[in-house]
Amino acid sequence: MTLHEFIVLQIEEIDRHKWIESQKAGYDLGDRAVFDWVEKHAATFRRHVLETLKEGVEFPDGSLAPPMDPGATRCDLNFSR
Repeated sequence: MTLHEFIVLQIEEIDRHKWIESQKAGYDLGDRAVFDWVEKHAATFRRHVLETLKEGVEFPDGSLAPPMDPGATRCDLNFSR
């Protein structure tokens, strides 16, 4: 899987989460839902994708993405919203 394909797949998951959470709230949550997905689901999503791929994620230069820290379960964002 190329890096571009991986990013497109991740964006599709983020958009799905944003739509579902916005429907629950009754209005468009916008970036708040995106940040929510990143903090709660990004690490698990990446781990799942990398575990199911035999060849890994390929960078444009042909190198493969390094393996994830197996203990990573969250993606903490260190900035205020």
